[in-house]
Amino acid sequence: MPQHTYITPGLFYKVTLKVTNTCGEVSIQSFRLNQIGEEEYLLNTSVEVYPNPASDFVNVKWNIKDLNVERISIIDVTGRLVKSFKNTDDSEGELTLDINSISSGLYFIQIHTKGKTLKYMLVKE
Repeated sequence: MPQHTYITPGLFYKVTLKVTNTCGEVSIQSFRLNQIGEEEYLLNTSVEVYPNPASDFVNVKWNIKDLNVERISIIDVTGRLVKSFKNTDDSEGELTLDINSISSGLYFIQIHTKGKTLKYMLVKE
């Protein structure tokens, strides 16, 4: 059974299921999903990105001990990597990111962990 995990709360997803039977007949059914599972909810509510909007620095704080954050990336609206920050052992639980050098605008913060990537919006003033 195919399975996909959506990790951005508050969004709606259109999922289309296409089934072909042994006679070659095709049946298509679409669903609009707006619910996430408990695991995804706990992950997203355990991470804070502040202040937002931000001008010089932004803090990323997580309170799940075993989250294993490897790095944090800042991506612009075109999907281009703008800046990347590597997590070190001494920054467990929180990182302060220097965003002074990036232009004002809308960005996405991607938190890369072992096995998952969490995404958050950031407004740079």
